[in-house]
Amino acid sequence: MRLRTCHFCLLAIALGACSSTSVNFRSSPQKAKVSAKPLGTGAAKDLGETPLTVSASELEKELQGSGPLQVEFTKEGYKPTRILVTELSSLDLTLDVEMQPASGLEDPASMNAQIEKLFEAQRLVKVQRFPEALKLIEEIKKAAPQLSATYELEAGVYFLQNKKNEALDAYRAAAQLNPKSNEAARMRDMLEAALLKSSGGPAKAPGSGGSQ
Repeated sequence: MRLRTCHFCLLAIALGACSSTSVNFRSSPQKAKVSAKPLGTGAAKDLGETPLTVSASELEKELQGSGPLQVEFTKEGYKPTRILVTELSSLDLTLDVEMQPASGLEDPASMNAQIEKLFEAQRLVKVQRFPEALKLIEEIKKAAPQLSATYELEAGVYFLQNKKNEALDAYRAAAQLNPKSNEAARMRDMLEAALLKSSGGPAKAPGSGGSQ
């Protein structure tokens, strides 16, 4: 039995496990940590990293029961994915998860911290302390890589410094993360046209660097 799951899923599998069956843990991307625990108990037990195969009997022995079990997939930079298995199956079972990138803002304390940093970066830009602003922006990007406003602010800093290729890269990233941002799309299109006109060829791809 193969089950592809999303961020949170409940699996009702009510057949008794036998010693010859196995449970396969798969994830995209791979190298996700897998842990499991009987529902309602304390700490989970680490099982290994994906791709991983464990016999049903070993899993029952490790967790002291066949179910219900809570299985969790975790990987740095991605949202945790949890699955509830009511009982292990008499058939081989594959849990295949598609992990979603984390925004870095799931935790309220983290979200507030990044917002405060963003306001501080804006203040630094206003007084033209661009290197300090860019350093702070990099910190925000690492903590909350899906926050499009950070890339828009970064693009604005490069634009003010007349670093048009770097500004274009950042506006492209902002527009990709937030397709509803008319300003990011407008500035991206404007810079692409300007660079195309000045160079006689297409604007450089993201990450190519260099200023005009």
